[in-house]
Amino acid sequence: MKKHIIVSPPQRSDEQQDLEQHYFKLMQHPVTPAHRLVSEINQIIASSTPTDEMLQEIARLVVHAFKVDYCSLVTHPQQGEEPTTASWSTQDTYLGLPNSNEAFSIEQLELPVVQCAAEPFTIEDISTIQESLVIGCQNFPLPIKAVLAIPTRFGGENNGVINLIKSEPYEWSNGEKELLKAVESCCACAFAQIAQARVISSQKQQVRKSEQHQSLIQQLTILNRSNLEFSQMLQLVVSSTAEALGADRGLLILLKYSDPLFRIRNKTQIPKAKATVVSEWCRETDSSLCDELKSIEESFWLADCGISQRAFKASKPVTIMIIQIGVKILLPLLRYLF
Repeated sequence: MKKHIIVSPPQRSDEQQDLEQHYFKLMQHPVTPAHRLVSEINQIIASSTPTDEMLQEIARLVVHAFKVDYCSLVTHPQQGEEPTTASWSTQDTYLGLPNSNEAFSIEQLELPVVQCAAEPFTIEDISTIQESLVIGCQNFPLPIKAVLAIPTRFGGENNGVINLIKSEPYEWSNGEKELLKAVESCCACAFAQIAQARVISSQKQQVRKSEQHQSLIQQLTILNRSNLEFSQMLQLVVSSTAEALGADRGLLILLKYSDPLFRIRNKTQIPKAKATVVSEWCRETDSSLCDELKSIEESFWLADCGISQRAFKASKPVTIMIIQIGVKILLPLLRYLF
């Protein structure tokens, strides 16, 4: 005969019971404003792409949570990069007013106006906050009477600043300072994602440019072996090179020297040479401008063109910024640029 053995369930230990009671107490604990705000910010970070719009949405939450007039989020970029800024105001009319702080400088703020929520804070923290105010408050037209700010840190390094601004004198409470310290870490993560996205975007752009340049070299190599006429080859060289470099206009200029062997020329002087545009290309979107440019004289002396002199003297490609200030003014100017 089979014997049926009845086994009683294992008794829970006292430690397990205490742990369950601790979890139960945590579940019954009310959600604090800091927990709620941090949770909402983390939800934005998790559900959004790391863009300026993500930071602006975080700034909106912070403004309403602290009941301030203005919030600016400013990233601390790497050397050579531009900072990313995002801001939000409680009243839309603020952002529509003319900017009265175009010449805003930190000298306009008295020292007691700016407070740092981080404790202890350093002189470097204050300097970082002041720089972020100059960058982030350019679009705030009202007078700045109270600022509560905190630098954010990620990986042990500063990567941004959170600025809370009021247009009336205000004494910040300890609770507000603690709340700002609570959101510092999640904002630091948002700044870090923005920085990482910029690095990835820059790397992708470099890869695309490298691929375009390699493709251009292959095209020119094949073109060199073709049976096209010389003028057609020059036109294809100019157009393909300009398109690969993302230029709006491309010109191929040949120089004819009065003294080809440079026997009577000082090396520091510009040679007497006549420059002639033998081929040019223009984007289809700028076809009207190209039609106007065709009326310009195609030849000029090298000594009459400062930009051509710079290109002649340079041992590597030269980048020159040209501001288009109108076709009527630009057309005569181009006569001396190319």
